Amino acid sequence: MLRMYLIRHAEAMGNVLEFFQGRTDEKLSEKGEKQLACLAERFRDIKIERLYSSPLKRTLATARAVNKYHDLPIITDEGLIEINGGVWEGRPWAELPERYPVEYDLWKNHMEDFYIEGGEKMTEVFARMKQTMDKIARENAGRTIAVVSHGCALRNYLCHCMGRSISALKDVGWSDNTAVSLIEYDNNFTPRIIFKNSNEHLPPELSTLSGSKWSKIDDVVYGNFGKITVRNLRMTDPEIFAREEVKQGWKDATPEKLQTRLADNVSGKAIALAADYEGEPAGYVSLYPYCMWGAFGGKGYSEIVDLAVLSKFRSRGVASALMETAEKIAAEYSDTVYLGVGLHSGYGSAQRLYIKRGYIFDGTGVWYNDKPCIPYETYPNDDELNLYLSKKLK
Repeated sequence: MLRMYLIRHAEAMGNVLEFFQGRTDEKLSEKGEKQLACLAERFRDIKIERLYSSPLKRTLATARAVNKYHDLPIITDEGLIEINGGVWEGRPWAELPERYPVEYDLWKNHMEDFYIEGGEKMTEVFARMKQTMDKIARENAGRTIAVVSHGCALRNYLCHCMGRSISALKDVGWSDNTAVSLIEYDNNFTPRIIFKNSNEHLPPELSTLSGSKWSKIDDVVYGNFGKITVRNLRMTDPEIFAREEVKQGWKDATPEKLQTRLADNVSGKAIALAADYEGEPAGYVSLYPYCMWGAFGGKGYSEIVDLAVLSKFRSRGVASALMETAEKIAAEYSDTVYLGVGLHSGYGSAQRLYIKRGYIFDGTGVWYNDKPCIPYETYPNDDELNLYLSKKLK
């Protein structure tokens, strides 16, 4: 089986100054150099047998960091290069909507149809990356390899790995600088995503994506259920929900948890949802299509996490609407979805809801802090003590 790590380059000056970088060959920023130190440690103990890179400065510097403990030749491939931005190259993002309104609208809302004078069509990038990666995969059957490329180029290939056409490109999400994805290939060289856009090696202050002005989340309505509307989680929601949770007695409620979900949403690792009841924020949940923790981690299944409904909106169908939406999205990625549920009485309503919706226990017993509990040992009966359940979606 071939295992391929896909890595986006570290932060370069185009990311800092927020202009269209494309094939403009910029050097790394100061933060980018710090990101590379973290990336090198992530790959210290991962056995890599071959290493490929786009030929631009920012990708080659990133490949050298991946290679720090491996001493491999770095194989450059023009097919891994970033999209050619034509007349957009080097122009600030802020001026593009006014100077190129038609093309900018395509970039934001219909990426599959994007084209620009003097540059590449997005369909050409999709085809190029698919052809290049297929060639690399077939040359490396049975190996573990790493490939360093660019944000738009990798987004196109990850769309293909998800089994989607280019029309789904907008749903893939941007990766953080130095984010890592892992792809496995079967004997027919069909790719399967194990995890996507992981930036766990970066401390929060070294994330580029979380502070980027252009990485805001667009409003999306996922479903209407009478008085309930399920939509994307918004930037303003963490403060709203934390304030309401404190009012209802959750003394340790803070915005940080949902801010993490928002960051994961921007990077394409999660789909973070919220529900409004008659226009007022009422509950939230997140779906991780490619999850790496818990009883089903690394098996290609989706996980539902952090289902919560404010007390004043309970027993009105909010939780069911959120679960219905999350399961519908999960079915686009895998045939099984799973979740963890706490054991103490505060999770009683959730336990009943999951059983009613057809979830069954996985058989691995009780878990604490994402590790199976040792029989006859003692554990606190707090929020980290849980059981895992799964449901077949198709």
